[in-house]
Amino acid sequence: MAKPIKETPVLYGEDAAQFLRDLSENAKRDHSVAYARAKTVFNRFMGEAQSVGHVHAHPR
Repeated sequence: MAKPIKETPVLYGEDAAQFLRDLSENAKRDHSVAYARAKTVFNRFMGEAQSVGHVHAHPR
């Protein structure tokens, strides 16, 4: 049986303000290095999967 989906928490006051500050700081960061690393790992994984004969639902 599926677990029920929990309600989304609602932030108020200083918690809400801190969340928005954190969100704003994260948006300013350069994520290109992390993206490149993740893409490399993904491509390596997909290459290994193809070499052992796995079928992919989404062609590149």
